[in-house]
This record gives sequence, structure tokens and C-alpha cells, in this order.
Amino acid sequence: MNRKTIKKLEYNKILKMASKYAVSAAGKEQILLLHPETEQRKVKRMLNELDEASRFLSSAAKNPVEYFTDVKKYVEKVKIGGVLRPDELLEVMGVCKAAINAKNIILESDVIDELPFLKDLAFNIYNCKSVIADISNAITPEAEIADGASSELRQIRRELRQQNANVRAVLERLIRSQSVQKYLQDAVVTERNGRFVIPVKSEFRSMVPGIIHDQSSTGSTVFIEPAGVVETKNEIARLEAAQKHEEERILAEISRNIRGNGADICDNQDALERLDVLFAKAGFCNAFDCVKPDICDKLCIRISKGRHPLLNPETCVPIDVTIGDGFKTLIITGPNTGGKTVSLKTVGLFILLCQTGFFLPAYRVTMGIFDDVVCDIGDEQAIEQNLSTFSSHMTNVVSIITGLRANTMVLFDELCTGTDPVEGSALARAILTEISKKNVLTFATTHYSELKTYAFETEGMENASMEFDLETLRPTYRLVVGIPGKSNALEISRKLGLPDAVIESAQNTMSRDELNVNRLIADIEHNNLMAQKAREDAEKSREEAEQLKRHYEEKTAQIAQKRQQEIEKAKEKASQIISEAEAEAKDIIKELRYNTEGMAGKDKNELIESSRKRLADKKKQYETQKVTEKKVGLTADKVRPGMTVWVGHLSNNGTILSVSGDEVLLQVGILKLKAKLNELELPKEEKVEENKGRNPSDHKKIELKASTISSTLDMRGLTAEDAYIEIDRYIDAALMSGMTEVTLLHGKGTGALRSAVHEYLRKHRHCDKFRIGKYGEGDTGVTIVTLK
Repeated sequence: MNRKTIKKLEYNKILKMASKYAVSAAGKEQILLLHPETEQRKVKRMLNELDEASRFLSSAAKNPVEYFTDVKKYVEKVKIGGVLRPDELLEVMGVCKAAINAKNIILESDVIDELPFLKDLAFNIYNCKSVIADISNAITPEAEIADGASSELRQIRRELRQQNANVRAVLERLIRSQSVQKYLQDAVVTERNGRFVIPVKSEFRSMVPGIIHDQSSTGSTVFIEPAGVVETKNEIARLEAAQKHEEERILAEISRNIRGNGADICDNQDALERLDVLFAKAGFCNAFDCVKPDICDKLCIRISKGRHPLLNPETCVPIDVTIGDGFKTLIITGPNTGGKTVSLKTVGLFILLCQTGFFLPAYRVTMGIFDDVVCDIGDEQAIEQNLSTFSSHMTNVVSIITGLRANTMVLFDELCTGTDPVEGSALARAILTEISKKNVLTFATTHYSELKTYAFETEGMENASMEFDLETLRPTYRLVVGIPGKSNALEISRKLGLPDAVIESAQNTMSRDELNVNRLIADIEHNNLMAQKAREDAEKSREEAEQLKRHYEEKTAQIAQKRQQEIEKAKEKASQIISEAEAEAKDIIKELRYNTEGMAGKDKNELIESSRKRLADKKKQYETQKVTEKKVGLTADKVRPGMTVWVGHLSNNGTILSVSGDEVLLQVGILKLKAKLNELELPKEEKVEENKGRNPSDHKKIELKASTISSTLDMRGLTAEDAYIEIDRYIDAALMSGMTEVTLLHGKGTGALRSAVHEYLRKHRHCDKFRIGKYGEGDTGVTIVTLK
């Protein structure tokens, strides 16, 4: 396709809009690189694939593709013996998980059997479960190597923690020693160059045996590592080296596994990128209410209610265009700013988008496949190249004619403008005649009146015009095929206030034939406008009638369905009643036969009468419908603090502590909770009495004991969102257990989880204050929270 045409028609702007619907950077980039195809087979395949994606989104309402990154560079890295970092491993796992998730969502769809392309693409996605398991077991979400990555690493880190604790303990005892405190600048333990040290006054440096690692800027303080912890710190250094070696071994082992699965991982990424592009195109087309174009073997284009994608769909006036059926050249005339150029661009853009595999914003579109789209649109006057308006246009026209090939769409905007009208119109006729000799379609806009006559007289050419409302002096932007247009310069000038004498003088200079033609065109335009309005009114009435028809058909179907359901229920109920009645009657007959043997007449009559009464009671039971009165909750004017109410979902009475709108705070036993007024009733003592004799498993009981609530919540390994949920649950349980202070264990790591927890606690309604743990409490790995 012609690059200049693609730029002129703003094709790349459409691709940029569509790329926003992609979830990955790779998907966005691929959309921006899309290019129209010229093979009918490929175009049909792309449209069918997009049709499947669009149908899937309509049924699932969810894009199955999650965010993923490009990991092919990591696969290449491990192929040459490289070792991936933890953050790179997480990206690889992300691609594997995204691929499996997309596969599951697609294959579990209710309509998947109707979508063969998506089914086949999803079915061929590899699981890569071993890669996911290796990475998830060894790497935390914070991109750190987990203790459980290997038994050796767990043991090394355990020893490290113990040795660090020993060093801390020795140093703590030392700074508390009366014999040493007098030499210290501050009774604290700090760290210099990775070694634990204590601050000693410079003049007493010889009094504290050890190694000096640093001094203050003033020289008054030296930082000494006491001799008693040097050996322990050496052991710590050995353990840290062993830890680093084990971590490198773990990363190398996982990288080798990725190398073995590299081809599958790359195939999964390719499948994800293809799905991302496809569903991005589907999302774009659904957002712009696009339809799948019908592809035909004939070189033609038929557009019904087509809209330019870059215009506001709510205000854009759709156009109807047909070319290739009876004529190959369409000449559009009409006033400036009437929509001629937009119509021209819409046709060209529809061809490019269709052949790139996009649906089109229209009611219906049928088109053939074009080998090229060429155009001359806009004024490319260039002073530095000594090109005037006419010269720039003619340069493009020459290029088009000399390079023109079959199956091409040619678009001319203001053909041969910018020169003498007589010569310009003659040249335009000659150019259109030359182009019409080839198997191409041509759209041309013009103001030359001679071209209107030329189109009438020449076989294979047709006039079209942009409709204009003379009453409002506004274009309607409707393209009318078969009727030539006019500039309406005199009428517009009259409406704008140009004196009538000037208008009449202009009319006198025009020939009678020109005036008659203009009047004829004006009458045709007016009549066409009225007919169009009549058609629109008729179409609107027809749509309203069809909508009413559909509404009543749906209502009728619903009533019939409900009636059938009621009949089925009645049959089922009747069958149940008959079965119960038969069983009851059999029991009574059996009882009568058994009990009346040897009975006196009076006793027998009494038993028969009793049985008859049982049957009558049973009949009455079946004939009577039990009506359960709908429970109505309390209202704000019926409740007050201190009032006792029945809490249905807890099957217990509660006391109202406060009232706020339609919500109250309740005390139910040791539990405080909020409830809606419509969930409460007046106290029902009988319910409490009934519940006394029931098994505890028959109703809800809420028992919270302080002994069952730990004073520490372990959140290590959680994401920030998961941590928020666990904090809420834990604090609620702690409050109900009467606890006033709790510990949140988030670990040290990069500090990301700690920062997220602190930010959340600042806004938490039950948090009075919080602080970082002290030495012995967990240091920066824990946060101590005081509850309100």
C-alpha cells in the first residue's frame, strides 16, 4: 500500500487508538506495525479471527489476556549460559501464568465450540508448570530468594540469625557494663562497614580492646568492634558467603530449567501477543460499534451508514456510498466545509482498515480487495521546492497516473484546482478519462460545473453531492449519489447580508442556462432533503413498531413460560398430595382391619368415626394454603439506644448502642457489630425459648476467646492488597477478643510491604498509633499497633 496515502488518510491514528486496548507493550507495538494485506484469503482469515474474538468478548465480557512482559530476551540469556535475577524470573513466571490463565478462560467459555481458531490457539498453549513451581517456591513476590528455596539455604539463614543475635547480646551486655559505660559516647550498638560497633570516646580508645572501623567527622568518637565479637563476626561473614553461593546455585538451577523449556515459553509469549492484538482490535471495534464487512470477488465498495472513526460517533453524520456497480468513477460536488473531503477519506480509510483485519464503523459494508489506494488530498504548497498549490497537486497526479495499476482505489480532492477554471476543468476531464480506461475505481471532489455535465454524459461515471440546507445555511453532511451539487455561493452571500443589488449583478453575468441548471439542482436538493426526512420518519416509525412488537413477543413468551412453570408446579404438588393421601388412606384401612377384629359395635363405630375425622383433617390441610406473612424490618422512628431487638441472622437478642440513619451499632453478647434496620425485629422471646432446646449446630453461635487469637499476624510473602485484607480481619478479631496491642510481622526485605502497611494503618479507623519494633521485638521486620 502507498505510504503517502496511509499518512494522508490518518491510518496510523486509528492504529494508535486501537493500541490503547492492548494490555502489553508488545501487543501495542505490534498493532502500530499492522499493514493492509492485498490477498483476499488473508483478509478473510483476519476478519474471521476478529469475529471470533468479538463474539467471545460479547459472551464473556472479559479480556482473557492479563498484563505480561517480553521475556524472550531472558530465554536468549539462559541459552548462552546466563543466570537470571529474581526479578527477571518473576517476569518469566508472569508470562507462564498469563498464558495458562488465558488458556483456561478461553477453553472454559460456553461458546468455545463455535470458535475454532481461538480453541485451537488456546489448546496449543503449554502449561510450563515446572517453571512456575520452581520460581514460586524459590522467589518471593518482592523478588527475593525465599528461605524455603532449599534446605541448605534455610539452615544457613537460621545460623546467620542466631549468630547475629549472639553478637547483639554480647554487645548489649557490654554497653550495659558499668566498667565500659564511662568510656562510651552513647550506650548504643550501631553498624559500620557491615560490622557491629560501639561508639567510644576518642581519648578512651585504648580502654576498649577491639578493632576500630570508623570515627566521627569531629574525631571525638571512634567506632570499635569489641574483641569479644570479632570471631563471631568472622563466622557471620563465612555464613554470608555460603548464603550467597547457595543463592547463586538456586538461581542457576532455575535458569537451567527455563533453558530446557525456552521454546515453550517463547511459543506461549507468541500466543499471548497474538491474543492481545486480536482482543485489542475486538475491543476497539466493539467500542466504535463496528460491523464485519462482507468480502466479495468484484472490485466494488458499498457502504451503508459509514462513519469516520476519528469523528465523534454521537455527532458524526453517516454516509451511504456505492461504487463499482454500474459506474467506476464518482464525482462529488458541493459547498466548502460540506463534508466532501471527509467522505473521500472515509472511503479510503475503510479499505485500509478492512484489509488490515478491522471491522468498520457502519451499518453494513461490502467491498472487494484492492491492491493499492492512492490519493491526492490537501495542499502541499512548498516554497523551498518552488511548488505552488497547482504544481504540488499536479506532481501527485503525475505520480499516480504513471504508477497506476489495476485493482486500485484513486482518491482526488479538488482535482486540478489552483489554476484557470477553464484549463483546470479541461485537464480534470482528460485525467478522469485516462484513469477510467484502467480497472480502477475513482472518487473525485470538485467545484468545476463542467465536470457535472461530463459525468452525466460519460458512461461509467456518476455524480454525487453533499447535501446543503439553504434555510439554515448549514451542510447536512449527507452524501447523495446520483445528484450533482452546487456551491450555493449566491444564496450563502445573500443570507450573510450581501446587498441584493450585488447578488442581482452577479446573476446577470451568469448565462440563463447556468441559472436554470442551478435552480434545477436546488429544487432537486430540496425535494431530496424532504424525501430524506420523510424516509427517516418512516424508518423511525418502523423501528418503534418493531421494538413494540419485540417487546410484546417477549412479554408473551415470558407469560407463557411462567404459566408453564406454574402448571408444572401444580402437577408436581397434585402428584405429591395424591401420593400422601393414598398413603394415609392405606394406613387407616390397615389400622381399621387390624383393630376392629373382635371389637364391640360401639368401640368399632368410635374407631371408624375417628379415622373418618383424620381423613377430613387431612383433606382440609391440603385445601388450605399456608400464607407466611413477610417480615418487615424496623424503622428509624421505632428504635432508640438501649432498646433490645431481635437479630435474625444471629438468632439472638441484642442491645442498640447507637443509631445512625438506617444503620445501628449493636451489642450481642461480647460482640459489637453494625446492622441495617431492615435486618432487625422486635424482641421475640419465644424464639429464644425455642432455641434453648435445640442442638448447638442448628443455629449460628459466635464464640470468640482471647486464647484463640494470636498476638502476632504473619504477613510475610503477601502482596499489599492481600495484606490489607488480612489486617482488617485480624484487627476485628483482636478487638472482639479485648486485645489492645498487636504485632504485625511483615519482614524486612526491601521495605515495600512495611511501607504499604504503615500507609494503610495511618488511615485505619481502629489504629490509635503504631511503631517499628525494638531490638528483641523483631526490629524493622515488625510493627507494633495500639488499637483504639
